[in-house]
Amino acid sequence: MVAHGEPEGHVVVLVLDKETGRAYIVDPSYSYVNGWAEMIEIEVVLRTGELDKKHLPPMSIHPHVKRAMLTQFASRIAYVNAYVYALEGVKVVSYEPRAEIGSPREVINMWKVVTNLSPVGYTVASSDFMRYFAYDEDLAAWIESKLGA
Repeated sequence: MVAHGEPEGHVVVLVLDKETGRAYIVDPSYSYVNGWAEMIEIEVVLRTGELDKKHLPPMSIHPHVKRAMLTQFASRIAYVNAYVYALEGVKVVSYEPRAEIGSPREVINMWKVVTNLSPVGYTVASSDFMRYFAYDEDLAAWIESKLGA
């Protein structure tokens, strides 16, 4: 799916799981799936001497450094509720993969909040078709029709 924007757009993967009736937005730029972002958790010593945990997006770390962090150091994969973080600055962490599921409207809204994008339209394409949607509501209604919701 292409989200058209001003001055630029963004590309994500829109997944429609007809078996479960769920829609997912997978955004590799943010290591993001429906409200949760995969992060690499590291422990750091603050200037005060206290130990704290920080979460780094995997895309920002060189692959060799990332491999060393996960194999030789005490780093681990954490899943951060990106939607809550974007709205409130609070990180909700899980150590199991998560993907909050809501209605297609909620899924679209969560993704827009996390990425801070305001698309002016969407193009959905597959090997069978290409279709443009001018409004979030039109896209959400189309998703619901495809999922049988």
